[in-house]
Amino acid sequence: MKNALAEKTFVVVVTFNPEVDLLKKNLRAISSQFANILIVDNDSKNIAEIEKLAARLNVKIEKLAENFGIAKAQNVGLAVASRKKFGWLLTMDQDSIIPKNLSAEYQKVLESHDNVGLIGWNQQPRKNDPEVKDSWWIISSGCLYKISVLEECGKFDTKLFIDHVDDDINIRVRNLGYKTLITKKVDLHHQLGTRTLHKTIRGAVYFAHNPVRVYYIVRNGVVIFKRYFFSQPLWMMYEIKNNIREGIYLLLYQPNKFKNFFLLLRAWFDGLTNRLGKY
Repeated sequence: MKNALAEKTFVVVVTFNPEVDLLKKNLRAISSQFANILIVDNDSKNIAEIEKLAARLNVKIEKLAENFGIAKAQNVGLAVASRKKFGWLLTMDQDSIIPKNLSAEYQKVLESHDNVGLIGWNQQPRKNDPEVKDSWWIISSGCLYKISVLEECGKFDTKLFIDHVDDDINIRVRNLGYKTLITKKVDLHHQLGTRTLHKTIRGAVYFAHNPVRVYYIVRNGVVIFKRYFFSQPLWMMYEIKNNIREGIYLLLYQPNKFKNFFLLLRAWFDGLTNRLGKY
């Protein structure tokens, strides 16, 4: 059942070589709550399958000429939503499935809080977490942005291409004085890209990104650290800690250590010198 928020919301789903069956579940879950959906495709190899699925589900699709990254695709959706005078933009990855209560719970957050810039879901809720809390670490999939705030703070940064695009926009929203909130009442089924299972020296299990994805994480983490250290110093220390851990895991637990070492050096160099864009 659609509510007032759902009618004011435009949904953009970014795709790049998606698993079509999972994308179908994703779109069906979205369409049960939101009527206005746009797929923005980053030149997928299986675009014919995506187009057939979109036609069956009556979902519009915008095809990009090449893989421009997540930020560019999200900006396409933002432009359409802004032009059509929607109030909110919900950004979705291709491999996320929203729960049935997402629009209703997000509306409750808006009704109980003022000056909200964006709302997301609590990925790692702790036992003592309140139902709704303030956070800067809100991933873009399942994130609801107020369009007027995005127009005020600027578009998604296409130079980052992928990774930390959400962190960058979230911090800009916060720095303008708007609230960035997460609710533990919403729980998405979400996959964090292609990862492999590994064990650390201590026996702990972790899922590693591929080396090129680690390059983006580290490079863009350096960029975010430089941009926002003075406005958000505590969070930036947390950010750089996570990036160092990604690099250590890549060097210790994945093959091609010599190649990966120089990949990490390049990531740090590119981040420090603002050599951005697609790898």
